[in-house]
Formats: sequence, structure tokens, C-alpha cells
Amino acid sequence: MAAAARFKTDQDSVRAPERQKAMLARRRGWAEREGLDPDFVEDLYRRIVSHFVDREMDQWREGRA
Repeated sequence: MAAAARFKTDQDSVRAPERQKAMLARRRGWAEREGLDPDFVEDLYRRIVSHFVDREMDQWREGRA
């Protein structure tokens, strides 16, 4: 995360909402194909991504301080 944060130019590039949206759509599709609950899988991945984005944001802010 620290290495990735150094290359990001602003907070939006860290959060990457469009990239997250695309990834979540792929995970929902995967869940549906595998007979899993797509809402559960999306929520799980949202939580995982949120955790790591928060950590990367911390690294990004530290690099700007």
C-alpha cells in the first residue's frame, strides 16, 4: 500500500471509485455464476476494499505531510 500510495496524485486516485465499481460488478457476476449470494459477496468485497483503501489513504496522507 505504501508503494502504491506514492504514485497516487490525489484522494480520488486512491479511492478509484470507477475501478471499484467495475471490480464489484465482476465479483457479483462471479457469485451469480457460482450460485452464491451476490449481495453477500459484494458486501464482503466492499468491506475488504474499504479497509485497504483506508490504509492506503493513511499512507497517501503521510506521504503528503
